[in-house]
Amino acid sequence: PDVEMMACKQYSEIGAERSLFYKRQRAGLVDRITDDEAIKKAIQEPPKDTRAALRRELCDTFNIEMIDWSMLIVNDGTRRRIDLLDPYATKMEAPYATAS
Repeated sequence: PDVEMMACKQYSEIGAERSLFYKRQRAGLVDRITDDEAIKKAIQEPPKDTRAALRRELCDTFNIEMIDWSMLIVNDGTRRRIDLLDPYATKMEAPYATAS
């Protein structure tokens, strides 16, 4: 297995039990720069200059079947994939494609 890929995947885990960040924090190896309340607020009101705001708007507007950091699939009778590759994109710049 690719150790770097496994480390990246484990670091991106958000659960406190599996996340490399939380394991390092419990061991006193990293400092936390925000708190749970700020995170909860950012989920509901993401920073306006990031794709998180666009993702939130799309979730509020469409029936979302699947979502991750850089894409989502809308199911409004036709399955469509929307790629959100630019982390600083705040609006849709191209029509979305039909998902397979």
